Amino acid sequence: MKYYISLFTMAAFVMFIVSCQSNENQSEDDQSETEEDSVQVHTGGMILGGEYGGKEFAIAQGNEIDKMMDVIKSYNEMDVEKIWKNSADSVSVLSFDGTKTKLTKEEMTGYFSSLDSVNWVIDAMVPLEIVGEDVVKIIVLTREKAYMKNGEAMKMRLVEEFTFEDGVMAGVRQWTADLNEEIEAIPSYGNPDGAMIFTGDHKGKEMMIAKGNEMDQMMKIIDDFNDMDAAAIWENSADTVTMYAADGNVRKLTEDSMKGFFDSADSVDWAVSEIIPLEVEDTSIKKVIIDSYETINSKEGDDSYIRLFEVFTFKDGKLVTISQWTAEVEKEM
Repeated sequence: MKYYISLFTMAAFVMFIVSCQSNENQSEDDQSETEEDSVQVHTGGMILGGEYGGKEFAIAQGNEIDKMMDVIKSYNEMDVEKIWKNSADSVSVLSFDGTKTKLTKEEMTGYFSSLDSVNWVIDAMVPLEIVGEDVVKIIVLTREKAYMKNGEAMKMRLVEEFTFEDGVMAGVRQWTADLNEEIEAIPSYGNPDGAMIFTGDHKGKEMMIAKGNEMDQMMKIIDDFNDMDAAAIWENSADTVTMYAADGNVRKLTEDSMKGFFDSADSVDWAVSEIIPLEVEDTSIKKVIIDSYETINSKEGDDSYIRLFEVFTFKDGKLVTISQWTAEVEKEM
């Protein structure tokens, strides 16, 4: 869902872990009660198309988090050999600029040779497994700064989805947003060990797959957006919805402003690929991650077709915040 074609967003720093609960078991011999730890696995969300269409997500249970942290540490050390201990011979990369390449150890060595240093700060990590498959997707929200030997510097915020197949990193997809001074100044919270919110109002809180009606609410909002029905969208929204833009601006969306946006468009098409509902422990906060493609056909002829990564935050059952990252659609090679 995009309000203006140029809108991106500030990061919504989301991380979560699987919760454990104690179960009481009664012995057949003495009928005494004992507590036994067990992992309660919640599934939810949905992949809506492609190879795994119809599959649900669960919080990843394997060692991919440890492998991902090794990759991050090795990247900051610019140690290609260590990175490739956890990677396939070639890693498929769909960049935020729409280019799709096969990244090899040799190519990464060449990239590092052009740098003086690199700083990859992790703000959040969302480890998900596709139910019934040996595939784990780790969504990582980061701030990256690379300092080139030619004196240039590159600074950006990224959302990256790392796909592990059979225990090795096989693919990466990227979305980007600007890194302004306000975001750059926020320190990363803690060191990931599982999944947790690192920054912001709910830092240190755990998250899990949401079990409420957020999926139904979100699917209705998607349908209403494609119908260009602002009034219907606002049935599930607060009076004012805050949208964080990657350029550092914050926009306040209302039913009237959304109606004005729809009036400026001939048609819209919000095609969702993945939807992941999450809930923050001990709060009424729910977050729904959406991976999608969006087409806007403007009456003025300024059409757009982009990839979007979005986090929709619900509080007390109402949509209150939208955060977005964007990328160009895959280019034909």
